[in-house]
Amino acid sequence: MNRPAFPFRWQRLPVALLLLVAGCGPQRDPADLFPLERGRAWTYRMQTLNGPDFRRETLRIEALGPRELDGRTVWVRHTSDGTEYYLERDARGLRRVAQRSVLDDLPRWDAPERTVLPAAPAVGQHWSVPGRPYLLHRVRPVVEDLRQTRPFEFEYGIEDTDATVEVPAGRFAHCVHVRGEASVYLVADPRFGPQDVPITQDEWYCPGTGLVKLERREPIEAADVYGGSLTLELEAAR
Repeated sequence: MNRPAFPFRWQRLPVALLLLVAGCGPQRDPADLFPLERGRAWTYRMQTLNGPDFRRETLRIEALGPRELDGRTVWVRHTSDGTEYYLERDARGLRRVAQRSVLDDLPRWDAPERTVLPAAPAVGQHWSVPGRPYLLHRVRPVVEDLRQTRPFEFEYGIEDTDATVEVPAGRFAHCVHVRGEASVYLVADPRFGPQDVPITQDEWYCPGTGLVKLERREPIEAADVYGGSLTLELEAAR
């Protein structure tokens, strides 16, 4: 979903995050790559390396179930930092359609909506979502805030549909690996002028569990800018 800024707060993730469930309780589908049953919950170990700073935190996500929002039925996820995400699933797949932070009175509709997963993931499928840098920081204070730069297009694609992933919660098989790629054009060192900074985000969704791992990289070490990396790994789920 649109994934991190930092000190890291999950609500600034793209998509990725997305950023990252909810629903009332029919029987669980063991093949579901993004469960939406009410009462589901996930605990992640989140590690952020941002220039010289390293942080380890815990992120919790809880499924709150379906809700009517402006005449549409959406599924709600609530994160431990107080952010809510609103998702829709139909024949096209799963999309994040709105979000609400602790500073918002009402949910804010996404424009455009953010695809999380297509309905039937297959290697070679591609889609785009708007993105922003989350880990790039200026060494010295300047007018420009890199995390508020104009959104760029994040190009996502299905890399694998039978991946195996090991995280603190265990070993997961038959997972879908999604990769997003983008770049930011900026002046990171006045001696060399503008340059492209590559950004990648890898996500693994596993049957019956959902997102088990996410890795984000914004690598750069320059005179005026430093970047970093973020890793999200599932510790427990119910």
